[in-house]
Amino acid sequence: NLGIKFEVNNTYSIIHVGQGNIYNNIEKSISYGARYGYQFNFNSFFIGADIGYLKMDNEDYFVASGKTDENAVAINIISGIDLFEDFSLVTGYGLSYIWSDISGMGSGTLYGHILFGIEIFSNN
Repeated sequence: NLGIKFEVNNTYSIIHVGQGNIYNNIEKSISYGARYGYQFNFNSFFIGADIGYLKMDNEDYFVASGKTDENAVAINIISGIDLFEDFSLVTGYGLSYIWSDISGMGSGTLYGHILFGIEIFSNN
């Protein structure tokens, strides 16, 4: 996924978009969502937690293909280290509850996931 993070007074929001559904091994899938969280900063290290929603369009890019779209609610714990003034490495662990549009939220599945990424930012 590729996202943009907005942060004010340690509270942040992330909007993101991605391709592929690794949970069900569907390559032609577009996902998009948002996360909201809070992080504690300690010099060049930070930890935080967030909650978010993700929509996975499992059809052939918005065309009916018989594949069911899915939804996910996720809770994540993250940590990161600032390597440079405007560059950080981030990792974490989370839980996602995923359900299909057809079966409904009551028949979803819980998945664990590992997060890893980079943050490139500007303090302007």
